[in-house]
Amino acid sequence: MKIESMDQAKEQLDRIDGLDAKLQFLRLQKQQLIDAVMTEDQLQELLDIDAKFEGDFKSLDATMSEIKEALKPFITEFKGTIHGEYYQGIFRKGYPKFNTKKMEELLTELKETAPSVAAQIAKLRTMTKPSVSFKVKAKSK
Repeated sequence: MKIESMDQAKEQLDRIDGLDAKLQFLRLQKQQLIDAVMTEDQLQELLDIDAKFEGDFKSLDATMSEIKEALKPFITEFKGTIHGEYYQGIFRKGYPKFNTKKMEELLTELKETAPSVAAQIAKLRTMTKPSVSFKVKAKSK
């Protein structure tokens, strides 16, 4: 799946929200069944309940992961947070990062000689990659 428009991105964020709601509902149903189990066969019942929901959990988790992976390149290219109705893809740009070990080595070296200081320091600068994360937006009352 490739996300090619803002509408598509928002649609997929809303799809994630719906899938997340289904996961929460399934977890609630599962817990209600667990709470109702009060027999000598409790352990076996719990295992049966886990088995009953395992496929649904895995399927929903896999679908949500697939959608998120499809959204990441689009959001990264967009370079901004995209808001669905209840779910959002949050863009974080890369930032400069310095290798402190190399910086210490450079400072030791510069105690003896100080030529081309700016050029050497510039070599130590690395840039982190942009990232995308997802979270549920606060639902208005």
